[in-house]
Amino acid sequence: MLIVPVATPAAAEASQNSTCEVGLDGLHYSGGAGGVIFKGRATCPGATTMLFFGSLWRCPVRIDGGIPADWLNQGCVLAGDNNSERPMVAGRQETFYVPDIGRPGGTGGPWWNGWGAFRLKDQPPAEAVEIRTAPLEYTT
Repeated sequence: MLIVPVATPAAAEASQNSTCEVGLDGLHYSGGAGGVIFKGRATCPGATTMLFFGSLWRCPVRIDGGIPADWLNQGCVLAGDNNSERPMVAGRQETFYVPDIGRPGGTGGPWWNGWGAFRLKDQPPAEAVEIRTAPLEYTT
């Protein structure tokens, strides 16, 4: 999992090193979801609200890097998503599943890409932290 700090506005104003840690687990097959999924994870030092936007893409070829708009232009299709708002409890890790819990994992293949963005509710959209998973070759 890649860990990227997301600064809280209060911490920035106080010049403290108080950040939320966010990251994405790798794409993998989930027997429970019956297909390909990935997870976003976030831990914050204080109470706040985290916004998460995640999308799972099935692609005809391997694509390294880029953003979902690039993947769409290369023939990828959206296979699942999770756009949610979650209250964060100090020190407790929250997990965001993509596709969201209760929805099936991605099926088919042969290539999969995942994208997620984390943003604190009181941050402007431009301050969102965007992360991409490594591509996965997997056919279900």
